[in-house]
Amino acid sequence: ICIGQPKTYNYNTGTQAALDAWFTEHPGGQTFPAPTPIVPFEDVVPTWERYISIDDAQAFVRISDLFAQKGRKVRLRGGRTVSLADLRGKPCVLIGAFNNDWTLALAGELRFYFEHDSKAGTSMVRDRQDPRNNVWTVANAWPYPRIPTDYAIVTRVRNATTEQTVVIVAGITQFGTVAAGELLSDPAYFDAALKTAPRDWYRKNMQVVLSVTVMSGTAGPPKVLAVHFW
Repeated sequence: ICIGQPKTYNYNTGTQAALDAWFTEHPGGQTFPAPTPIVPFEDVVPTWERYISIDDAQAFVRISDLFAQKGRKVRLRGGRTVSLADLRGKPCVLIGAFNNDWTLALAGELRFYFEHDSKAGTSMVRDRQDPRNNVWTVANAWPYPRIPTDYAIVTRVRNATTEQTVVIVAGITQFGTVAAGELLSDPAYFDAALKTAPRDWYRKNMQVVLSVTVMSGTAGPPKVLAVHFW
């Protein structure tokens, strides 16, 4: 299981202590009284390979429990430390969208895919068969994802690059990723995605687009919006 890793940063000792003190006095950091603290670039240390999010970890727990119920063992790897050699010839699960480059690389040519517009500040699930559909869009999700609705894609596909089955569990934000994990791990939710499935669906590639309502920083149950088998 390859889990996404956000681009996080640490700072040298003195800068870290000053930032900790400032954010302790201004919880959330959303109102910046003058003068705003300035952090020199030389004090910033990228730690992209070190952390994962709690919400992605929650999806991982659900998926790993599902494998355990079937007597299968899994290995956890961070997306920024995985190479193509690690993925080739092995079935894998990718967790996360914009924090997991492997999700964007291996699913970018499928019918349903993720897209980010940095100028407009929007992220969306797009449909190649309906390119004018902009309904599945989240606006201004970063850095404070206070959104009413999130969208996610669950994918299972035989991938030509890895020559194996790839399962993708990913939302535009963390709320969608949590809901995608619920869809796969809860039979009631998964059955809803199979209402129009062909009899031999388990032999086919599949994608499921879902939405999730977000209230008080918590994801609600997944709602299936579209399903595609091929």
